[in-house]
Amino acid sequence: MLLTLMMAMVLSMLIFIQLNHPLSMTMNIIMHTLLMCLMTGHLSPTFWFSYILFMIFIGGMLVLFLYITSLASNELFSASIMLLILVPMMLTMTFLLLIPDPLIPNLYMYTNDILYSNNWLNNLIQMILMKIYNYPTHFITIMLVFYLLLVLITIVKIINIFKGPLRKMD
Repeated sequence: MLLTLMMAMVLSMLIFIQLNHPLSMTMNIIMHTLLMCLMTGHLSPTFWFSYILFMIFIGGMLVLFLYITSLASNELFSASIMLLILVPMMLTMTFLLLIPDPLIPNLYMYTNDILYSNNWLNNLIQMILMKIYNYPTHFITIMLVFYLLLVLITIVKIINIFKGPLRKMD
């Protein structure tokens, strides 16, 4: 699973080089963010960190996506010939690398042993995560949630809906 995610990230990076339209670049960055969060979630004992990371990145990408669509709304979207050749070639190479080699029969078992051999580290991470929600510090967490809710409500009230997007609507 981890090898598949890493190969997909490399493929996403190689495709990004060939893109020339801002919307396709944005969608590629969103896909790369999703793959990175899946990989960090796979490596950590809980998915909370990767979920929060994904939400932060998607929030930032939403602002960039709105800005880019308002600036390049009428630009034509066309795929390059090089990209149409590169993607199937890279997908074929990725799938060939994922086929298990009979000369190295225990490759996946060794990688799993390396990833999950640190039980004390996993227990330490779980203990640190539990401290956030237990008695002495749960007040700080609740106050942070209320503060973020208050900021969200304040921003919604400040925004003037009649001012609209970045460009003029006729």
